[in-house]
Amino acid sequence: MAGEEKLENLLARMSPTLRPGEFVFCFLGHAKYGDHPELEPIGSFMESEGLTMVVPKNKADEHGVEYESVFKCITLMVLQFGCHRVDGGFLRQTNQARN
Repeated sequence: MAGEEKLENLLARMSPTLRPGEFVFCFLGHAKYGDHPELEPIGSFMESEGLTMVVPKNKADEHGVEYESVFKCITLMVLQFGCHRVDGGFLRQTNQARN
């Protein structure tokens, strides 16, 4: 089944949801994907300088990880495929994987 591709329709079905808790960006110089599972990251980015992770603030505090700012997380959900909900950020990638 093909997914919705019209931006107007996707925007009309978008439902922002505030994720509970606070989050921080932390830089872990020589780390690689999969390191530090105890931080329970919700996202990570491999950059030329090293790994940056988005982790719950309480986990960073618990493990003594430094950070500069504290953020809230908003997830944009898109109603898709009848009753299924998928993360709008991964909608296109998910649809391509099904083909």
